[in-house]
Amino acid sequence: MITTDPADASDSIEVITATTAETNAEMVVTIVKNENGSFDASITGEGAGVITFTSGEFTTTVSVTGQTTE
Repeated sequence: MITTDPADASDSIEVITATTAETNAEMVVTIVKNENGSFDASITGEGAGVITFTSGEFTTTVSVTGQTTE
């Protein structure tokens, strides 16, 4: 879930709506924005990747690691 801090900021809806996401390793992780504004990420292979979320000048990242199960 994407939120703002403070949650009742006057521009929180605009910040959340404008958020985009991209990955630096589509062979490891994919990410899509849903109609409701949330995001779904899927591990697609082994390795490490970073998902970058951006809204205007705000940016945050999430590191992910894909592993095979045996």
